[in-house]
Amino acid sequence: MSSPEAMLPPLCGTHGVFIMIDGQGCWIKGEPGSGKSRLALWLIQHAKAALVADDLVLFRRKKHKIYGQGLKHMRGIMHVHGLGFLDIVALAGRKALVFEAPWRITIEMSDASCHLKRPVRVR
Repeated sequence: MSSPEAMLPPLCGTHGVFIMIDGQGCWIKGEPGSGKSRLALWLIQHAKAALVADDLVLFRRKKHKIYGQGLKHMRGIMHVHGLGFLDIVALAGRKALVFEAPWRITIEMSDASCHLKRPVRVR
């Protein structure tokens, strides 16, 4: 049986948010309005995560790893339902944005997911 890496073309894109926590990439996926960007923003503000991509995540195979990255023209911009478009660097500093990260974990948001009940404050 082929590994997931072997089945990926050199570059493919998919819907979701990609962040980096402690050097590891985390793909947050789910239906529109499921809380993906809100969760990512909370992790950026409270867990020292960094934004890699919002809305469209590009996956690229490099040697024996898969990396997530975002579109160049959208780098650092995040759309959070109810808050609008946010400039992550202006909001959380330069360390809150990275170009790419190795994919390690996937979080799938669904209607059954625990949504953040408290509003996320934009400082």
